[in-house]
Amino acid sequence: MPPKSPHAAPPRRFLRRRAQAERYGVSLKTIERWGRDSEMNMPDEYDFNGHPCRIEDQLEVWEKGRVAPRNQPRVTGYRKRGAPHIEA
Repeated sequence: MPPKSPHAAPPRRFLRRRAQAERYGVSLKTIERWGRDSEMNMPDEYDFNGHPCRIEDQLEVWEKGRVAPRNQPRVTGYRKRGAPHIEA
């Protein structure tokens, strides 16, 4: 067996939907819904023996793309009649 190179990439880590839900503090159903929603633009899923997974590195890139710029107001919740509550 050849020696490991110090420049070798670390092995890819795959996260099942449950691990993704724990990571983002949401339900399993929310992860499934985000995956179906084309506007969320989540990374592709891979199937491992019936377990849908996403590559952790791709999720991290997706997370960084989801962060709003600091000078943009944040939507923090919804009030009656669906009007968003916006923080300045």
